[in-house]
Amino acid sequence: MRIARILLPMLLALCSVSSYAQNTSKKWADDDDLHIGMVKWSERKLRWDDFRASNPRMDKNSSHIALYAKPRSKSKVVDGINYKYIDWESYMVQNKSWQDTHDMNESKLKHCQNLFDLWELLVRYSTIEYAQRDLSAQYSNLNKTYGEEADWMEKVTDHGLKTEVVDSIANELAMKLAEKELNPADIVEGYAPSRVSWMLDAAIVLNVPFSNNLSMSYGFSGGCSYNRNDHLMGFDIDMTFAGKSRMQILAEKGHIEDGDRLLHGGMTFYYGYNVYDRNSLSLTPFIGAGVRFFDGGEMYEEFRTKNNKEMECAGFSFGAGIMTDFKLKHTINSRYTYLTRIEATETKIRVKPYLSFTRYGKGVGWVTALNLCVGINGKSYKMKVVRE
Repeated sequence: MRIARILLPMLLALCSVSSYAQNTSKKWADDDDLHIGMVKWSERKLRWDDFRASNPRMDKNSSHIALYAKPRSKSKVVDGINYKYIDWESYMVQNKSWQDTHDMNESKLKHCQNLFDLWELLVRYSTIEYAQRDLSAQYSNLNKTYGEEADWMEKVTDHGLKTEVVDSIANELAMKLAEKELNPADIVEGYAPSRVSWMLDAAIVLNVPFSNNLSMSYGFSGGCSYNRNDHLMGFDIDMTFAGKSRMQILAEKGHIEDGDRLLHGGMTFYYGYNVYDRNSLSLTPFIGAGVRFFDGGEMYEEFRTKNNKEMECAGFSFGAGIMTDFKLKHTINSRYTYLTRIEATETKIRVKPYLSFTRYGKGVGWVTALNLCVGINGKSYKMKVVRE
């Protein structure tokens, strides 16, 4: 079954369909066409000079229109969501199509155009239905469905000679084609986001300690998180600079003087629960725990190493805050539906204020700080079929 899902779209691209559809193997130059040896459905109507193959039959009603469908990757924004999907372009193959030269009138040409329109309509139906559900048989039946409909049109129009019937069919096909414009949102109808997603974060950080010992600092942070339903578990690392000591710290292995520049950092594990997620805004309160540190001053000579010349002061830290996400871009990619994969990504501006409480060693003690992170958040997940 998996092999069939992969091969069927390829088979569609390779099949040329008509009353007795075949593929093209020879290319013709065409000055007024963008495609060599083919007429694209969306570009213009058929002309008599498009029928370039020799008629192998003597019957004056003998005709043959070879049709072809080619996949293409497209992108379209609908209701704020950027959809990436596979659409199909319909072509008439000129050097595999013929029309008897004894009866080339306007009605028969319009009848041939009706057959071309019918193929385009069936391709649109198949594109949507194939992507919406696991209907592998949809593409395999496309050729058969077209053949049955085309045979019926040949019969009721007497091969295009009954002008009134040809005109009636043309009007009906035009209405159906107008109604069946491909909306990429239809492709993922019946799908919903999976329960599991992943996030990556990158942000600038401002750290404001409420302390007589430490000054404000700023820097950057990065992290990742695992999300299941509304639950979020993540890990952050941050580094901030330009902070200064406001006191003298004398320790066993070194000292920090008043005014010395400090390098701050922290590693935090956190848990959050999403309480609001609508349109362009998401709110997730969270709690976290980990370790924070600052480096500065000098280590005493006997304790110095090649990579460690400054004294470090570290301690346990915990805190709480809220993540506010402003969604910038939402993309749903259904180009790989034949592999049962519909993927989605969201890009957001994340504003994350939180309070941290850290107990530093070396006599510094408890320090409360207000932290503010502003940056980019990326979320990735798969879309799954909703089971009834």
